[in-house]
Amino acid sequence: MARLRHVLRPHSHEAADQVDAVMEASAEGMRVLWISLGVLGVTALVQAAVTVASGSVALLGDTLHNAADALTALPLSVAFIVGRRPPTRRYTYGYGRA
Repeated sequence: MARLRHVLRPHSHEAADQVDAVMEASAEGMRVLWISLGVLGVTALVQAAVTVASGSVALLGDTLHNAADALTALPLSVAFIVGRRPPTRRYTYGYGRA
């Protein structure tokens, strides 16, 4: 079924045809990444305030977990930025899979 869909659906194997789609996906990915960082950061801050008020060790653990989840945005943003680099002589298809 997948092979039939591949044959029937119009597509291209040219790298130049895919650059715009990669850039759009990268820009959309960065936007979603910053939104998730903001939401998780605010959640961690609210949890930290409740943790201080209640003294709950379980909530402290969940707060640290959410803060760590928020920090995963940093290496992902580096990957999106590196993925935008144009192709070079050594990496002829670019860095899209960074």
